[in-house]
Amino acid sequence: MPYLESIVINCLILAVSGLSVLLIMRDLRSFPLHVAASFGVGAYIAALVLAYAKGEVIIAIVAALIGGCIFGLVAGAVTCRVPLDRQLLIYLALQIGFEVIARLWVSVTGGAAGLNVTRELHIGAIPVSIGLLPGFTIVGLLIVGGFAWTVQRVYGPLASLVGCGAMHAEGLGVPVRPTWVCCQSSSSSLLAGCGALYAIYVGYVSPGTAGINRSVWVILVAVLGANRAVVGTAIGAFLVVCVSEIVGFVSLPVLISGQIQQLLTGVALACVVLIRGRSIFGN
Repeated sequence: MPYLESIVINCLILAVSGLSVLLIMRDLRSFPLHVAASFGVGAYIAALVLAYAKGEVIIAIVAALIGGCIFGLVAGAVTCRVPLDRQLLIYLALQIGFEVIARLWVSVTGGAAGLNVTRELHIGAIPVSIGLLPGFTIVGLLIVGGFAWTVQRVYGPLASLVGCGAMHAEGLGVPVRPTWVCCQSSSSSLLAGCGALYAIYVGYVSPGTAGINRSVWVILVAVLGANRAVVGTAIGAFLVVCVSEIVGFVSLPVLISGQIQQLLTGVALACVVLIRGRSIFGN
């Protein structure tokens, strides 16, 4: 059961993250490589709040959502009306900046590799035992996924118009800057919520929690299921997790197993974009 629970949770995290990323994928030339940073912001904020709020789960999740929203506001403000090639560089700079700060945090605090999340969790006066964490995480991810689906339905059409070009959107009466910043902040907040739930479930966060590899996985899930948001991202997440698990079962040296996963993920992303043009469901 623990193994099956981890598979379900990993699939849900990728599916909800992919659904959130669809709000800000303007073009296949501009992959939002900073999505792992949004995820990491939520994970680290949740871990820190749990340490100082003595395990109060709701406060940690709300703080993570707010932190993700602020990070998204910054990302939206600096990428609005920016050409796609420069936008990609800004996304990459945000991601690398987060990873550098996370590693500096480890060095300053003297941690071996990251930050431990307290195991004495509670919601108000109700304790959350370790045995209940998988169920709590799954329910939390389903709730975040529901919000992601709602935001996608409300802002998705406007985000698509903005993605076609600022002048085109303004010609149709769409406020470009507010729409783009709202989409960025919503997407980042939802990703941070996923990161907070992941940190609570795993009980440990480190710079590797939100490395650029996670961005590539989430982008792959989003591209795989772009045209059928909910079903597509769910199928994409399942396929990505299956590939990861298959590589884990194969007897490969530890030093290269991670690289093999990255290689397969990159090849899959390239094949989908080149062969299908947009997603596994076509153009």
